[in-house]
Amino acid sequence: MKIVDPTALGSVAQQLQKRIDDGHVPGGSAAVWLRGRKVYETHLGWFDQAAGIPMREDAIYHMASMTKPVTAVALMQQVELGRVALTDEVRKYIPELTGFRVAERDEKGEITGYHPAPREITLLDCLTHSSGLGSGGVSGKTFEQVRMKPGETFRDFVPRYIQMDLAFDPGTEQLYSGIAAPDVVAAVVEKVSGEDYADYLKNHVTGPLGMKDTAYEITAEQRARVVVPGAWDPESGTCKPAEIRPSEFFGDNPVGISGGGCLYSTLADYGRFAQMLLGEGEFDGVRILSAESVREIAKPRLPDTIRGINRHFNWGLLVRVLPNTHSERQPLPAGTFGWSGAFGTHFIIVPEWDLCGVILTNTTTAGGAGAITAKEFETAIISAVREV
Repeated sequence: MKIVDPTALGSVAQQLQKRIDDGHVPGGSAAVWLRGRKVYETHLGWFDQAAGIPMREDAIYHMASMTKPVTAVALMQQVELGRVALTDEVRKYIPELTGFRVAERDEKGEITGYHPAPREITLLDCLTHSSGLGSGGVSGKTFEQVRMKPGETFRDFVPRYIQMDLAFDPGTEQLYSGIAAPDVVAAVVEKVSGEDYADYLKNHVTGPLGMKDTAYEITAEQRARVVVPGAWDPESGTCKPAEIRPSEFFGDNPVGISGGGCLYSTLADYGRFAQMLLGEGEFDGVRILSAESVREIAKPRLPDTIRGINRHFNWGLLVRVLPNTHSERQPLPAGTFGWSGAFGTHFIIVPEWDLCGVILTNTTTAGGAGAITAKEFETAIISAVREV
């Protein structure tokens, strides 16, 4: 039997400090929870490197795509209420999103023609990056024209996504949809709940969980606690101050809102969310989802015949799922799930070990899911595993 020895988690800080020292990140925060108890926490480096302000425990980070699992939770709440089904066609709720066109490309990636999508896209397609909508840069220029405008809700602008071409026939491939597909999910939540999406999250997810610093729009006091991001400069070998504007990176709204990104949060707040998932929908006496719904989120969904899917990697509902057990390529236990953000945020849920962990950094050069800090965080946790 393997367990995690909390006294051996010191390498979490060692790995993070190394990346601070070598200039890849200005600072960061990390924590690990085991069997319902926080067993490790660290805050290292700089909150504002130029001003010499050390990292604060209540620092607020740009979460980027770690917004996506929150959107999956919101959708599953509607599934539990019987308002939607994962297999529903999107057009059932957004009638304009029907009759998509699929781009045909040559070996160089150049578009050579189009054909009608052989079937409608479903909610499950959108949740597993297998819809083709907003994937691979096929509709980049079109997206700039149809994206959210100030004062609009998801229900207002998502119908315009019909003007975007799909990158492939729905359900036949998987290619990450950073914004568009999760926006469709958020629009459906708005439609069936009758609440604007930001309000819905506050009323039904972040608010009940006590995530007081998690929102799309934050107060002046909270903004003063947003970390000053960095960017790796290969010429000098140092981390230099940078700026993150969610509306620029996510192209979604001057104030920054998307079903796929743009939330702000803290280590403590996202730790509550992670613990809720580990607790099969419940945290601190508050139930957000049923255990069955959490299992639906964490279930590997796509066949391994699809390019990019294999026995070591799959998609659940807007989360990465590791379907198989320890191996050289994938040393985490089967059933581990979680996701990352573009600027260096990352979390994992390990049901077999009754463990969850969150690491937060903010750099414009992090590399998203491929961030070295994310990989090293997982490696540090694995190094604390002991045979008993």
